[in-house]
Amino acid sequence: MYHPRRKVIMHIKSQKKNRHEGEDDSPPYFDFSALHMRGLQALMVISGIVGLGIYVPFVAIIKTGKDLKLEKDRLLLLNIYLGLGFLIGVYAQGYIIIRDSKQCSICRRHLCQSCCIACGVLTFLLLLAKDFNSLALYAWGFGIFCGGYFFTLKMYAYELVKYKLMERAWGFICAAHFIPVLIGSPISWLSKTKDESEPVFYKRTLPDSCVSFSSREGKTIFEEALLSGHMECYFKLASQFRTQDEPAFCGLSTLVMVLNALEIDPGKVWKRPWRWYHESMLNCCVPIAVMEKEGITMDQFISMAENNCLETSLTYVDETASLKAFRAVIHNYTKQDESVITLSYSRSVLSQTGDGHFSPVGGYHPSRDLVLILDTARFKYPPYWVPVSLLFEAMQAKDNSTGKPRGYVILTKQSNR
Repeated sequence: MYHPRRKVIMHIKSQKKNRHEGEDDSPPYFDFSALHMRGLQALMVISGIVGLGIYVPFVAIIKTGKDLKLEKDRLLLLNIYLGLGFLIGVYAQGYIIIRDSKQCSICRRHLCQSCCIACGVLTFLLLLAKDFNSLALYAWGFGIFCGGYFFTLKMYAYELVKYKLMERAWGFICAAHFIPVLIGSPISWLSKTKDESEPVFYKRTLPDSCVSFSSREGKTIFEEALLSGHMECYFKLASQFRTQDEPAFCGLSTLVMVLNALEIDPGKVWKRPWRWYHESMLNCCVPIAVMEKEGITMDQFISMAENNCLETSLTYVDETASLKAFRAVIHNYTKQDESVITLSYSRSVLSQTGDGHFSPVGGYHPSRDLVLILDTARFKYPPYWVPVSLLFEAMQAKDNSTGKPRGYVILTKQSNR
């Protein structure tokens, strides 16, 4: 039968049907339907693997900066450089992507891959960073490519899934990408910490060839040498005698002792308001982190001394050097306090543990032919007296890092200072 208001009734039913269909089309709060897409699954796996390592440098760069003894202000600057680089990378890749396709022939997938490869290469280059400038350059470069990777990853995901599923899909990708960060970053931090399982020691016993400065015999030798006039070099050095801060800092500590003993103004602040020499300030030739692990050679010792207003006179104890000449140098320079003799010698020849070492000469006993060594590694050996002939033999031993024999250096304050 025909109802007089049939059109109105059909219109109302049609509106209700459309309203119900619209409600059915809205996704539920927990919607995992996007996970059925093979492309999204592959992208989640790949981004998870990349996330395991791509953010490691954000932690490793700070750890490296601390190992290099950088100040807190500089560590903060490295964080700022990383953040600004990340922001620039996002905007740069965004500009490339929104350009007209006729002007840009590279697809989003290739952009994402290129940024990821660049981040991987830069991660390996972090091992070469030895000072603040190289770390800052690294922070800018890595931040730019890391930001570019993050943005192009999102754009590639947008290209891969439908617009309606983008919000859900991007949430799944972020979860797969950032959860591995909780694993990779702590591992990278722990991998750079020092092994605490290594054996530890409390001092070493001096061999019979050496006489401890503080022993009864050592005091007697000191008194006799003082009366002979060959202890003039001792007092300025004793007033600045220090223990080296690191096991490999013998060369740096020896040079610091001499610089402060000869009253050379470094021209820069150690601890405000004081200007004073410290090992951390002698980084003009070799990064501190490298010296902390490897120490320094004779040539590097000379370069640092000359760069800090010292005149140097180097003698390598090779086959042309003579014991008589060395004894004459010791005899002459221990009677004054304007110059200091520093030695590079092999501990093993003296029957001590270890090998290469730097020390200043603190005095001389002519009748017993003994030299006073002011050992900066006081946690290992105290100051001691040693025969000149044995010390000369110890300087003849070659330095394994350079292939050259060791020797002695006469350090004097430059005349214009």
